[in-house]
Amino acid sequence: METRYYNAEVIQVISGDTLEVDIDLGFGRVHSKQIIKIDNITAPPVNNKEGETSRKALENLLLSKEITILAKKKDNVYYTDVYMKFGQMNSFYVNLYMVESGYARYTGSLGSKGTNRWPGIKRRTTL
Repeated sequence: METRYYNAEVIQVISGDTLEVDIDLGFGRVHSKQIIKIDNITAPPVNNKEGETSRKALENLLLSKEITILAKKKDNVYYTDVYMKFGQMNSFYVNLYMVESGYARYTGSLGSKGTNRWPGIKRRTTL
């Protein structure tokens, strides 16, 4: 599975772990209205209070903002690491922010059978 960095603009926040974006492919080409899933996290469903709170937090952070994504496509879904843009730097890691702030659970590999991508992060059982 090939991964690539792209610049994108957030046009809608669907849930605390899913965005609709316009992806800049370069050379004036834009892949419009693509649904992306933030990798290694899961947020509560938006049909309950916790899910709406999670969605709203991500919306306040990202809506209409430019981001950089590290995207891999699997089963026709883009799984992405999401970085906020600050001038010339891409220093704010949104995936980790959502977990550390309690808006989402980390679902990546932990323990000896997988790589813990974020040392110190424990899998949350509740939000």
